[in-house]
Amino acid sequence: MVPADQKAEGWERSPFELWEGPGGVLYGRGVTDCLGHVAVLTDLLAQLAERKVRPSRTLKVVLISNEESSELPGLGLNYVAEQGMLKPLDGQPVYWLDSANFGPTLGTAGVSLWELKVTGVGGHSGMPQNCVNALELGMAASLELARFFHERFPPTEDEKRWGFLSSSSLKATVVEAPNTKETKVPADVVLRGDIRLTPFYDLAEVQKAVTDFMAELDARLARDDAPAHFPRTRTAGGKRGELAFRFQGRGPRASPAGWTRRACAP
Repeated sequence: MVPADQKAEGWERSPFELWEGPGGVLYGRGVTDCLGHVAVLTDLLAQLAERKVRPSRTLKVVLISNEESSELPGLGLNYVAEQGMLKPLDGQPVYWLDSANFGPTLGTAGVSLWELKVTGVGGHSGMPQNCVNALELGMAASLELARFFHERFPPTEDEKRWGFLSSSSLKATVVEAPNTKETKVPADVVLRGDIRLTPFYDLAEVQKAVTDFMAELDARLARDDAPAHFPRTRTAGGKRGELAFRFQGRGPRASPAGWTRRACAP
């Protein structure tokens, strides 16, 4: 599910064709991540059968796709969970097999995707007093959210104990703005990103804290009480910008539509 550009990424041959190099090394998309995992698991099960080893527990192997292109419906781990296929694993030990060129991975963080819709007031860049720049407001809001997250959910001693290379993190990774003119202030912007959460924090607790924080941040805009370092949040005529935050997938919902949003206060 990962795109590849042969020219831009310097592939010697087509990345969409498996080929064997010197010493029997295989080259192509997925030979180490993630088709290598499939080969390891398949070989493990085959060896257990060949040696007639009967595990003390029932082994269930889950192979997923759609790791990088999460917008494709009906694919990936979320879909498997929604179908109830992971319920037998509740309360049971789970081993997530993950490795690459550097060797086995002892621990990894889970991922939760989020989306922030920013509604500003568009207009001509020569008259900023009549505008609320959705791009600037979205950048400020996402940075404020990241600051809150890293203060509330800092690195833990358990991460050092288990050799995690990175602590839990929240960051914006995608910005979409339909604006195409440098002299026009954008009125609508969507930011998306993720939370990479180590197992030492509870996901539901984290999602609720983040959702509540963004709801309060939007309420502060309604009260004209934005953080001092924020860009303009109201026009000279009193129209304000709005923040609408949600988790994608099965995260906490603040309304039937899935958005954490306060009514506009003109």
